[in-house]
Amino acid sequence: MIHDNPCLYSLVGFLPWRDPALWIKIGDVARGIWRRIGVWVMGDYDLSAWPLFRSVIDDPSELETRPRKCLVISAVDDPNPDMRRHAETVLKYIVRPALLDSDLAPHRFETGEAGGALGQPVIDAILDDDLVIAIASFQNPHACYAAALAQAAARPLILMIEDGQSLSFEPRGAKVVTYSLDTDSVFSAVNVRRLQQAMAELREHAPLGQPFRAGAVALNSGSNGATVYEHSRQFTYDRRLRLVREADASIDMMGVANMAFALHPDAIEVIRSRSGQNVEFRILQCAPANPGLLSMFSQRDPQYLNTVRAEIEAAADAWKRICELPDLDLAITVRRSQTMIPLASTMITDREVVSTPYLASQATSESPTLHALAGSSFHAVMQGEFDQLWSESATVFRAEPRSSPRHQPPANGNALRIGEPLVSRHAAPAPTGGLLRGLSSVRGNGHKS
Repeated sequence: MIHDNPCLYSLVGFLPWRDPALWIKIGDVARGIWRRIGVWVMGDYDLSAWPLFRSVIDDPSELETRPRKCLVISAVDDPNPDMRRHAETVLKYIVRPALLDSDLAPHRFETGEAGGALGQPVIDAILDDDLVIAIASFQNPHACYAAALAQAAARPLILMIEDGQSLSFEPRGAKVVTYSLDTDSVFSAVNVRRLQQAMAELREHAPLGQPFRAGAVALNSGSNGATVYEHSRQFTYDRRLRLVREADASIDMMGVANMAFALHPDAIEVIRSRSGQNVEFRILQCAPANPGLLSMFSQRDPQYLNTVRAEIEAAADAWKRICELPDLDLAITVRRSQTMIPLASTMITDREVVSTPYLASQATSESPTLHALAGSSFHAVMQGEFDQLWSESATVFRAEPRSSPRHQPPANGNALRIGEPLVSRHAAPAPTGGLLRGLSSVRGNGHKS
């Protein structure tokens, strides 16, 4: 048909089909058309296998609400317009499609923003974001600087470079993804799959270490390998939930009550996502009769001690309800320390640890919080502390995974063995404040969790 129409044929032959800028404009037009008629026409089709198509028709603002951040370093402020178009094409047709099925929100700093291309906000993002993607094509100096900084801080880093070009520096073990912007590569989404594969490999090999000198501490960490946050709330609950999602084998929690996580609105969904993955939860709380609670709380307000005891019971009840979820295939054990007191609200996985000390002078949400990766001295010390307290504690109940040889499956699919009664020997009113009201380890009402 095209060959039979000389006017149409000359138009098609004239258009610069291999110019990335043309595809950006086509994508913008397609997105506008799709928002008007596309959902009605193709609403019943599964587009999960077509990330490039989805990235064109989807609303880019949806990505901005995701909990984890991915910083993209590219030549967005290059004075050469061809370089800027190249950076825009890579972002639109490789990076964004690759992140569609992740929980990462891509972002970058535009020209003139944040004190320049490598101003303090950019450096903060390199040190704090969950992933850094540096597009190093055309020997982009910003990508080189960002790569060195990210590696020195042991941050997850992916370097991208166009086929036929070479890096101007030694990647030192960083993931390197090559891409091509020819029409076939863009339409086949081969670039997208390469980037997704690199992201999957990064997740498998976390946590990372700095690659420059064996045994050296990474930038942005303390002398013991721990990062110190001035306030507990700065280490957000999304990040705590992420620790649970990314653990390989074990998730240990200790605190006075450990109710904040059990009652968090997203806890059940996150715990369900680990079902059947051979991950073990160990929850350590204080026994309501623990004599240490008396010295820890009663001097403030005798009634407050009763509130804390009620919150310990409420936390145990919440964990018991989680254990009774239908088809939950997990090992979850709740124990109580009879005489010793955990001196910090702590979550430890085989990959990371986050710990907030209990202070008499400050609310828990205002207390400093330490975070460290496995392999650091802080992680080793806190794991040893947990194991010591755990060995001297009494089991309240345990949910056996369905794969356990000791398991006798009841109707709900998860075996629950009771180690001691859940009812406290200390009568207390139902908790209407304190931990239950405020999830204090995060939101700051001054109570212990």
